Amino acid sequence: MNAAKHIIQEVIERQDKARFRYCLFKAFTESSLIVESSYDVLSRRMMDFLMTQDAVSLQIKSEFEAKGIRFGRPTQRVILTREPAAPERARQAPREPAPENSV
Repeated sequence: MNAAKHIIQEVIERQDKARFRYCLFKAFTESSLIVESSYDVLSRRMMDFLMTQDAVSLQIKSEFEAKGIRFGRPTQRVILTREPAAPERARQAPREPAPENSV
């Protein structure tokens, strides 16, 4: 976890128009660990923001792959079972009871 946080911080600090604020281990989920990071983009231009965000994301992914750090993927396991076939008579519709004889 510390290695991942360190990589994220270094990637952000290498960006010319970014100022690193923090990176922290935020939460556990069923299939992943959540790391949150924050940085300021030192420009008012939207394109600078988008290009910085793109560079940060791509470099984090590349460095994680190089270090063998994998991203979590949501998974769900479904188990299908087949119930044994019921005997033929049990599958037939139930019969209506015979009427009672009245006296």
